[in-house]
Amino acid sequence: LAQFDELIPEIEGRHDRIFWADCVGTQALVLAFKGDTGAARAAAEAAVEAAVELGGNPAGLAHWALAAAALADGDVTAARAACESAAPHMGALSVVAAALRAVAAQAALADGDLIAARRWANEAVLTATGLWLVMALTARAQVTIARGELDEAERDARDALACVTKLKTHLFTPDILDCLATLLRENGSHPEAARLFGAAHGVRHDMGATRFQIF
Repeated sequence: LAQFDELIPEIEGRHDRIFWADCVGTQALVLAFKGDTGAARAAAEAAVEAAVELGGNPAGLAHWALAAAALADGDVTAARAACESAAPHMGALSVVAAALRAVAAQAALADGDLIAARRWANEAVLTATGLWLVMALTARAQVTIARGELDEAERDARDALACVTKLKTHLFTPDILDCLATLLRENGSHPEAARLFGAAHGVRHDMGATRFQIF
C-alpha cells in the first residue's frame, strides 16, 4: 500500500488518466483483501469515476474493484450492481473478464441466486487462466457447495489447490481451505474440518488478509 501512496500522486502529476484509474482500482482490490472496506470502496468509486469515459480495461478493472470491495463489506446489492455495470467491458481484457465473472458468481451466491451464480462460475472457469483460474475454481466450489453438489465442489477445490501448488501464490488459498473444511464438516468429519478452518485463518493472518464479510 505504501507503494501506491507514492505512485498515485506521481501519476496524477503526469495527468495519465488510464494509468491512474488502473492503479487506484488495483489499490482498492488490495484494500478489500486487507479488510479496509471503507477505503477500498472509496478508492474503487474514484477509479470508476475516472474510468467511466475511458471504457475498456480501465472501466472493467474499476468495476471489478468496486464489486470486490462491496463483497468484502457485505453489500451484496452494490456488488451485483457493479458487476452489471462491468458487463459491457468484459470483452476488453480476458484476465479482467474472468475475474469479474468469478466475483459476479460470488455476488449472485451471496444474494441467493444459485442459478446465476452457477452460470457465472462456469463462464469464469472456462475463460480463466493462472491465478484467475484459481479464483474461478474456488468461486465455483463455493457455489456448488451451496447447491449441494458436494462431489463437484471437492473436485474444483482440489483442482484449485493443485493450481496454487504449481503457481506458488496463496491469495485464494484460505478460501480453498474453507471450502474443503466445509465439505469435511458436511461429511461429519468435524475435527478435520476445524483444523482446516484454523489453517485458513492462519494463512490469512500471515498475509495480512481478512475474510470477506459475505462469507
